[in-house]
Amino acid sequence: MSGSLRKSLNGIFPVLKPHGITSAQLLNVIKEKLAEELSSGHKSAMKMGHGGTLDSTATGIIVVGIGNDCKRLKVFLNSEKSYFVRGQLGIATDTYNETGQILMERRYGKVERRYDHVTENMLQERLKDFEGRIKQTPPVYSALKKDGKRYSDLVSDN
Repeated sequence: MSGSLRKSLNGIFPVLKPHGITSAQLLNVIKEKLAEELSSGHKSAMKMGHGGTLDSTATGIIVVGIGNDCKRLKVFLNSEKSYFVRGQLGIATDTYNETGQILMERRYGKVERRYDHVTENMLQERLKDFEGRIKQTPPVYSALKKDGKRYSDLVSDN
């Protein structure tokens, strides 16, 4: 890709991140496809970033910036976001998601009656605890970094 064409690639756009890849892997896929479309193998020369990270098990919209507009991505980090949640009652894992080792499992009688005491209203009330500005405690299996290494990589090295 010529230097002048690379410099003209600027913008911010939404991308639907699929299940099973990290936000960084998604950026690499976009860079590869863009380099391919522009008949250039120089994906490393493209400046690209995203305005927030989703776990590899999550699907959702990620705001992607390219070129000089990467500077504008910080606006999206503190913007309002919405989430949809799906869970399974009675199981706790070390990763806080379906990929982890089960730490605790509670079983109650027949499968169809295990949680018939839990109502939709009870769940809606509990989910209100996650509205507004909250301080999250990320699991050790996260994209956060310490000394340049992802926590998830540090845990899996042990």
